[in-house]
Amino acid sequence: MATQTRQSQFYWSVPFLFLIALSVIALSLAAHAADIEPSGYRPLTGDRFFLLTESSFGSGEIAQVRLEAPERWEPLTEYPEADLVIYRVPDPLSFLKTQKNLHRVQVKGDYRGEGLSNALRYVWDSAYKKSRLAWQRIFSETIRARVVAEAPILKQTPPHSYATAFENHPQFKPLSGFQQVARFRYPLWAAKPLEPPKGIEMAGSSSEFIVSSHGNRMIPLGKLQPGLYLVEAMIGHYRATTLVFVTDTVAITKTAHDQLLVWTADRMTGAPRPAAKILLTDGAGVLESGVTDGDGVLIINRPSPERSYVIGADPAGGVFVSENFYYDSEIYATKLYAFTDRPLYRPGDTVCLKLVGRVFQDSRHSTRLTASGVRLAVLDPNGTPVTTGDFNVVPDAGGDTCFALPEPTASGGYTLQLGYQGATYTAAFRVAEYVKPHYELAIRFNQKEFKTGEPITGQIKLTYPGGQPVRGAQLELTVRAQPLTMVEDEPRYQGRFPVKRLQNTLTVAENGSADFNLPPAQTPSRYVLSVISTDGAAYRVTASQEIRIQPGAPAYALMAANRLSRIGEAVAFTATPLGAFTGTPVSWEAIRLEDQNRFTGAAAGSDFTVRFDRSGSYTVNLKDREGRIAGSIEHWVAGPELTTQPGSIAIVLDQDEYRIGDTAQALITFPVPVNQALVTLERDQVEAHGLLSKPPRNIHLTRQNERQWRAEIPVQADDPPNITFSLLYVQNGAYIFQNKGLKVAVPRIRIALVPDKTEYRPGDTVNVEVETTLDGQPIATHLAVSVVDEMVYVLQPEIAPPIHDFFHHIRRNQVRTASSLNFHSYDLALPAVTDEIPPTAYSQRVLKVPDRPRRENIDTAAWLPNLQTDATGKTRFSFVLPDSIARWRLTGRAMAEAGQVGQNTAWLISTQDYYLKWTGPTVFRHGDEPLISVVAFNQETTPVAAEFSADGMSANVRRQLTLQPGANDLEILLQAAGWGGMINARLTIADQAVDQIQKWVTVVPEGWPDSYSLPITLDQAINEIKIPADVANLRLSLAGNATDLFLRVAESLIDYPFGCVEQTASRLIPLALIYPPLKTAGLPDRTLGRLRQQLSNHRLRLARMAGPESAFGWWGDISDEDAFLTAYAYYADWNALRALGIAAPASHWEKLLAVYQKSVEQESLLRRVLMVWLMRQIGLPTRTLTEGLISATRQIPPPPAQGSITPEASRILDAPATVLSADLALTLIGELAEAGQIDAALQSRLVQARNRLAMSRLPLAQALTLLVQARTGADPAKAAAILAALGPEIATVDRALSLIFIHAALGGWNQPAVTNFEPGKNWARRESKVGATQWFWQGKPGDGVRIALKEPPPSPVRAYLSYDSYGLDQARLPVTIERRFYRLQRPGPEAPATKDDEEKAGSDSAETPTTTESETAPDADQAKTESVSEIVRDDAGESESESEGEEEETEETPDEPVFQALRVEPDGSLATSDLYVDEIRIAPAAAGVAYRYGVLEIPLPPGAEVEPTTWGLNIAGLEEGPKPVSLPEPVFTAGRRSYSIPVDELTTPQVYRFLVRFSQRGGFGLPPVRYFRMYQPNEKGLETEAIRRINVQ
Repeated sequence: MATQTRQSQFYWSVPFLFLIALSVIALSLAAHAADIEPSGYRPLTGDRFFLLTESSFGSGEIAQVRLEAPERWEPLTEYPEADLVIYRVPDPLSFLKTQKNLHRVQVKGDYRGEGLSNALRYVWDSAYKKSRLAWQRIFSETIRARVVAEAPILKQTPPHSYATAFENHPQFKPLSGFQQVARFRYPLWAAKPLEPPKGIEMAGSSSEFIVSSHGNRMIPLGKLQPGLYLVEAMIGHYRATTLVFVTDTVAITKTAHDQLLVWTADRMTGAPRPAAKILLTDGAGVLESGVTDGDGVLIINRPSPERSYVIGADPAGGVFVSENFYYDSEIYATKLYAFTDRPLYRPGDTVCLKLVGRVFQDSRHSTRLTASGVRLAVLDPNGTPVTTGDFNVVPDAGGDTCFALPEPTASGGYTLQLGYQGATYTAAFRVAEYVKPHYELAIRFNQKEFKTGEPITGQIKLTYPGGQPVRGAQLELTVRAQPLTMVEDEPRYQGRFPVKRLQNTLTVAENGSADFNLPPAQTPSRYVLSVISTDGAAYRVTASQEIRIQPGAPAYALMAANRLSRIGEAVAFTATPLGAFTGTPVSWEAIRLEDQNRFTGAAAGSDFTVRFDRSGSYTVNLKDREGRIAGSIEHWVAGPELTTQPGSIAIVLDQDEYRIGDTAQALITFPVPVNQALVTLERDQVEAHGLLSKPPRNIHLTRQNERQWRAEIPVQADDPPNITFSLLYVQNGAYIFQNKGLKVAVPRIRIALVPDKTEYRPGDTVNVEVETTLDGQPIATHLAVSVVDEMVYVLQPEIAPPIHDFFHHIRRNQVRTASSLNFHSYDLALPAVTDEIPPTAYSQRVLKVPDRPRRENIDTAAWLPNLQTDATGKTRFSFVLPDSIARWRLTGRAMAEAGQVGQNTAWLISTQDYYLKWTGPTVFRHGDEPLISVVAFNQETTPVAAEFSADGMSANVRRQLTLQPGANDLEILLQAAGWGGMINARLTIADQAVDQIQKWVTVVPEGWPDSYSLPITLDQAINEIKIPADVANLRLSLAGNATDLFLRVAESLIDYPFGCVEQTASRLIPLALIYPPLKTAGLPDRTLGRLRQQLSNHRLRLARMAGPESAFGWWGDISDEDAFLTAYAYYADWNALRALGIAAPASHWEKLLAVYQKSVEQESLLRRVLMVWLMRQIGLPTRTLTEGLISATRQIPPPPAQGSITPEASRILDAPATVLSADLALTLIGELAEAGQIDAALQSRLVQARNRLAMSRLPLAQALTLLVQARTGADPAKAAAILAALGPEIATVDRALSLIFIHAALGGWNQPAVTNFEPGKNWARRESKVGATQWFWQGKPGDGVRIALKEPPPSPVRAYLSYDSYGLDQARLPVTIERRFYRLQRPGPEAPATKDDEEKAGSDSAETPTTTESETAPDADQAKTESVSEIVRDDAGESESESEGEEEETEETPDEPVFQALRVEPDGSLATSDLYVDEIRIAPAAAGVAYRYGVLEIPLPPGAEVEPTTWGLNIAGLEEGPKPVSLPEPVFTAGRRSYSIPVDELTTPQVYRFLVRFSQRGGFGLPPVRYFRMYQPNEKGLETEAIRRINVQ
């Protein structure tokens, strides 16, 4: 085969006649092939390699290419050389135009193979060797020796040692159409490889950034004449080509969106090179062409592709290519500015949003918006949608909307996604449970910036919201310093940890300020000043501020003969005084910037010499005796370690900002003498261009010395908001350019917000005059004004940028600069003939809060999004101040029709010298005797005589007192009886009432509330209804049609007080089912918005309860995964998303199939069937699952006869298998099955099951029967009867499933019945949570309730009375419950302070909004509970962060303190100053009994709260043995004057412990702790003691 290949290759390489002769010889040799020994010769094949050109070259430079031959498993030393051929391209531009990829040109090689030379050489040598051997056999050795002796010339090498010398000739013919310039063979393995510089180790990255490889070579080509060259490299039958550009011209390109500027300059001098021919191509074809003018400039005006090439040729024949990339860094399109009424909110707050915008054509011109709708989506910090909505925008005024945050909202940053005209825009706000600081702490430095050696001085100012100074406050100052290094005159961090420099204590003066003086910095540093302040009332506010200390003004100018030297060279520096200087320079210090190594020496006089032993970048400082820097200079030492290269242009402007008509003065400093440079003004394109000798656009350039120029740049009308002044020069084969931005002011609207007064009383009406002007002239505008408590901005600065900066911000320079110097060309050598598929890629390259001033829980006093000034630029608005002592910030944002914008702020104060504040709860149990605390505040500096009086609810207080400055505690003793009443409290000074507060106090009966519903029929004008005397929350609702009844059931589900997964889903389902029809019922937008918000709130809570793998347990992540509850939650979420108009991917719902498959065997038949039915409703495939259910039904035996299960008990959760549950399952299977899936036997059982369900009185069974009958038409009257039977006593999951079945049967809901019903006196009409009309009873139930109609109804009116009854429960469940209180005794005085100690001081952080304040009754709002815990947690976190930053100050941490638990006797008193452990013990009376899905309800006195964490306290004395115990993190739900604990399963005695605080003093009665099974509501267990009396002191 080898011979045939050589023959076929030989035919086309020799003349035909010679081929015939050779063929005859070859055939004759082939006949004796067996006589020829194998040669062992292998043709040279070669291997893949890269051939690259990494830059262009000048005619005076040695051109080079790089060949990278990769090493494989075996060294490829078999081809020690590579053949290179250099061709000159005769018509370079035409050649380049034909190439699709200029980086990798395609020139096909002319492959001819190796030929027969080596084969013929071996055949000849073999024949000769055999002939020699033949002659040896003919002549004896003696004769051969005699012949050789006579004729030594005939002596030859022994035949057996003779070897053929093979040669590797190039396997490719020379290329045709190109002029061959040179041809040579280059040694690959003998030449020195490319290696990285020795001794370089870059900190923070790998020092082996170039791996030395034996095949990586730079191959010199010699000096070439200007032109385009093609270099061909060959190894065996592998071949690669690359281009080499040789030219003395450099092409500089500046690419913009619709423009390309090309400047051609001399490679060495930078002088313009005119008459260069330029082609612009995108790689597919020539787009434009032209010739540079006398300045070497050519401008092409056309849209720029993302990638383009400039191909050029100069008159001398030089060829160059520049590759240009372009992308828009400024998108001139619609800009929407969205902002909220304030930047920070609490969970449950209402967020108001305003949206304005403009459509920009360029940086200066814009038009109005197009009227359209906007889709709003609010995303929480995890990216989960919280709520959605729609609103409209109009061209001039924009649009606005408001939405309420869910109550269980997570803290963090929230994103507003705004969909407008097919695009999405964003804005942001933050949510936190925060406490507004009691006063404002401001840190002001006396200078904008400080220099090294200067004392750092400033002032700290403390101001109350009312404007009064905080007198006598204590300040703790802590200063930490972090050293900086100077790189190119800019301070950079060294990466070192801050070091504590100072800790001091100051006292605030009478004017509320304190001056501070910090130690000066000897070197450039970053100072962080932290201030902790505490006023006389133990409020604490913290703040911090950072300042950078720049290098001081130099006293000496350091000069050197040359800024660049060699290693080991002595450099002489001269110091010239610049002015008066008190110190004397005595030493110098050199800092190597690469590794921060320092070395010093003495400076004798004004001259000194430094010898640099290493290459690199240095800063040389001259210092005095105190170590202060007197002068600095930068110096570079050439060598392999120099990483910071000299060569930049310094442009210094005389001002930071200019106005139209100004002249900007610029000082330009070149690193070397420059005679010619390209001067441009750029922004969206090159606005103007010229040279140093011919500056553009009236720019005046004056040469100051050989390196410095001064420029005078006129600022014109088209320059705002900014223009870029750019300089570029070419020298010695390199180009350097520098941009400097000129900021030009854009005229903005001035907004004057002038209140009629600067100081108001809480509750006053504020009148504000608004005036808008532009350059002093009135202008009509659209405004949005917000009035927000200033303390909100102390916690969270404004998030939205100023409107002027948003629309007229500094524009990015859209001009991209490139050159032809760094264009590269490459190729990968591939075999000419191969049977293998080449690889696609290859490369081997290498607490208790103190009483606060009276403040309503209102942070936004006014929000006016649609104000408008007239042609005179004026308007006015009014608003009523909240009942708060605060400083209010008025923020106005305006936009004019032409697009001018403006923003301004103003402030006003609501204050009062003397006022009262109610600090206690407002809801008590019957028989309580609270001692209410009222605080009287004196804002003045001197005491004053006053009288305090209070009356109502048996209170009768009249007291003469002296009000001391600050807070004064007063008390009111109440007797909680009846149903409550109004408390009036007054403060009188000099016989004049200065303040009065009124609080309604509610009294509820003792015992636990249980919900009941009573159906009534009204058939007369006067209807007397008998109800129990201990009822509360009595309300009347109509039952006009099925929708009314559905709303009643939905209302009872939403009001259910617990929050497990099932109940959260059971709240969500009716809301999702009723919301779509109510949207078309004509309800007010406010009602629909509230319903939508409830949907979002409950859905968000449900989503957060998901566990691992998106499965749900009974009570979130504290319970085991439950397959049925997972399906139930998914179904609720699916309905909610449909109602909200939010789409979820199909993969989300498919997770439910995996949960079913995992847990199906552990579920009862009814729960399995319900899961499949719910999945069918969602739209998941269920045919196979239904077949499995049918098979399981045949195998499961019939259940036993039904036991004693009460009608209220659930048939789904915690229920035994009964005949009814089997009938429910079989009936649902009949609904799921398709034709042919059920056989005759099972069909008979199905008919019997349906008949039994039809006879059942259970609402769930009747609802499923209605669903089955829906095929022939459901009866609305029957649906109404079923809904009427769904009372609050039935388990929640059964009620919700009944609603689902009825909804599916009816196919939807009609509008609620509308009547002119009026129940008469003592009834107040209100709207329920689901939008239905209800009437609340305002009188006292007594012996009965009267419903007085105007006239007898023409037909009986069906209605329901719903109420809560506080009757005492009876224990029906055999469990024992015991409750104990333990007072925690703190560790001894030697132990460190606990969280309990820190918490008493309060915590107001002015840095991050992490705490909360609640002005409502503590027992009515869980926010108060969260406030204390958050405050303590922040203090602890602050301490930890401080200790971590002070390694030099850390001490040995003592052992964790142990708290001693002291049991409180039943008749003992509790104290508001102590922390308590509330211990509840519960156990089943009999062994082997398991109670599932239980809840413990624990009552609390008014004002008490449970700590949300246990703080990791170690507690001894809890009867758990001698060792202290650490309480687990609590799991509970806060309720009204109670908290509840989920008990997933009760089989053995359980102990629950929680930390509790008591804040309200007095005597209180507590109902017994009770335990009940949630899905067996009548099974309850009670604490032994019926009513517990406690006394809080």
